[in-house]
Amino acid sequence: MLSKPLNELIPYPGARLMAGFQMGFIGVVLLPVLKPPVTYIAAVIFMVPFLLGFLRDWWVICAKIQTDHRQPAGWEKKLHGLFTVWVPLCLRFLIIVAAVALACKLISDDPELNGLLRQHFHYWPGLKMSIIFIILSILLGLGILGRLVALFLGLLAGYLIVSGVQAIEYYLIFICACCLLLTGAGLFSVWQPEDKIIMGNRYKDTELLKLGQSNRLG
Repeated sequence: MLSKPLNELIPYPGARLMAGFQMGFIGVVLLPVLKPPVTYIAAVIFMVPFLLGFLRDWWVICAKIQTDHRQPAGWEKKLHGLFTVWVPLCLRFLIIVAAVALACKLISDDPELNGLLRQHFHYWPGLKMSIIFIILSILLGLGILGRLVALFLGLLAGYLIVSGVQAIEYYLIFICACCLLLTGAGLFSVWQPEDKIIMGNRYKDTELLKLGQSNRLG
């Protein structure tokens, strides 16, 4: 009636990937070991890109943005490169910094952290969990099994936080791990075979993008 142009939305892998993450998030967040505030933090992290995807689709359908035959816009390609190549690299750096800070606190027998471990766990189980936590953080920081390690690290960090170990390093690692579940490990990742299964055909495009950025830096 208004004679406005409408475009037919072409299905794209990113939407299916995001829908899969949403279903996985709902299943994980219902686990009894997790509760606020970690569930609130994770919900915001997973909600924002999901809602932005709806907004992007509406713009495409209403011809508000110019796209090519595959329907990605120019700015969308740039954002894809930013959030799959560079942002994950920064997140992994933050995880390594937080892991080193935790290790220093454990080695120096920090009274606040060790007091929380003694209060909410027997000391040795708490210490072992912290050591496992640091090892997983280093693996994720190096980009080894990125999304898989991010899942286990996020669950462990969330469990420690809701158990009462309210160290800022655990919050930082939990937030970064949730973000890396969505973005992947990014540039200079050592080994991430799970991406081939999760991303399918889109995996080759992402790897070519990383290779181009690596060559540009070289």
